[in-house]
Amino acid sequence: MKKINYILLAISLISFSCTTTYLISDFSSKENFYEEFNKTAKNKSLTLVLTDDNLLYPSNGAYISNNTLYAKDIFIKRSKSISKKEIKSIKYSGTDFSNLSGLVELKNGNKLNCTDIKFLSDSSLSFNADTTTDLSINIERIKEISYRNRWFGAEL
Repeated sequence: MKKINYILLAISLISFSCTTTYLISDFSSKENFYEEFNKTAKNKSLTLVLTDDNLLYPSNGAYISNNTLYAKDIFIKRSKSISKKEIKSIKYSGTDFSNLSGLVELKNGNKLNCTDIKFLSDSSLSFNADTTTDLSINIERIKEISYRNRWFGAEL
């Protein structure tokens, strides 16, 4: 088992231009760290940075149990490229043709809200897909967790 101290799991609390970082090594046990994280991250809009540098945005907090982070309503923004053959239809929105966006419906029935749609020379489509989903992820895949701390007294 990899040393838990190598996990760069951190919570950045931004308040009054100060940043506080919590590392697992700062706590007497990882269970104590999880307990503190679960209290702190409850109902917060978070930013998760994964070890592969993908970003996830849980809007309703997250909690850790048994080395797994659980979150609901995660906003995921990812770049993707698919073959023209997989596309059933595209419904464009807006009038900015230099930055196309719209709903891409795939032949398998999936629908993707897309931004920055580009047609590539090999007849494939490149875009950023925004989706919302629930997630459970091993904490070893997490590099950093952060959120903006509101002014004291503004949050119950």
